[in-house]
Amino acid sequence: MVLFGINVVLLCCSVAGSFFEMRVGGTMNYNDESPEYIAFEQMNLILLGASAIVGLLLVIIWCIWANMSCKNAWLINSRDGATAVYRGRESFTPGWTVGWFFVPITNLWKPFQAMAWIRDASQKSMGLRMGKLVGVWWTFWILYTVSDRVVTRLMLRADTMDSLLTAHRFLIVLSPIDLLAMIFAALVVHRLTQIQKIRAKELGLY
Repeated sequence: MVLFGINVVLLCCSVAGSFFEMRVGGTMNYNDESPEYIAFEQMNLILLGASAIVGLLLVIIWCIWANMSCKNAWLINSRDGATAVYRGRESFTPGWTVGWFFVPITNLWKPFQAMAWIRDASQKSMGLRMGKLVGVWWTFWILYTVSDRVVTRLMLRADTMDSLLTAHRFLIVLSPIDLLAMIFAALVVHRLTQIQKIRAKELGLY
């Protein structure tokens, strides 16, 4: 949860940097070499590096968490015997719960199905439930993936001040999607972990 918070802070810093770029961009050339602008660009590079490191750590931790959550779901269901909660969903192994994120095309829906299966195998048919949280998270995750690629391409292709400012405008406009994707991902982790702990205690698993 701490890394999610750090990522949110870094996103806010990036948005603030984009606002600054747009405010002063009209008075500068693309290759402006003033000390102030050079310092600003260096700060941007530091933010990008920090975001990349935090993002990588989040990916690693998410994969570990998803793998463990799937193992917990299998254990809870084996003790519970409540197959009705599956509602016909395909089951997933811990390995493929993580693996589907890295398979092109199928990573558009398979990770969601895996998380939905984990949710259904963990929660009770009545009482402890996550509602539509997994679906909302996945919707914003797909939107984030698209928006991130759009902004990244615009940034990499920017060769004039106008094109750079356009990239920053897109970053600002699309930043709420990134923020909501992180928030709902954190909520999925928190709620599912909470449910699995309660269910495990109910079933005497620890």
